[in-house]
Amino acid sequence: MTTRTESAPATGGPHPGAVGLVSLALLIASLVAMAALSGGEKTRLALACLVHSGANVLLLDEPTNNLDPASRDEVLRAVSAYPGAIVMVTHDDGAVAALQPHRVLLLPDGAEDMWTPDYEDLISLA
Repeated sequence: MTTRTESAPATGGPHPGAVGLVSLALLIASLVAMAALSGGEKTRLALACLVHSGANVLLLDEPTNNLDPASRDEVLRAVSAYPGAIVMVTHDDGAVAALQPHRVLLLPDGAEDMWTPDYEDLISLA
């Protein structure tokens, strides 16, 4: 699990990086019944709603699983532009590299450490 914490003033409004993702999600939701959405589309819609919500912490469990490459890149762009804290569980070393974490929390022991490139090797083994 990786964490990224950066202070950012709460604006109460949508995050600028989320506007395109939210627009896409709203368009999809308005055109297609939720039950007809694929797993990847449901994931993108849920993430768009979270990013747009104004929350200052995102808890993400394998957010890039089951996404096509273009969707994965879009999700990583939106998440990396997020101004709040992110707690993400992932085995996707590319996602970790894209988010440039500051700290890592190693489970199951719960040991916290500053991020170093040495942890990339550990993720690639998982």
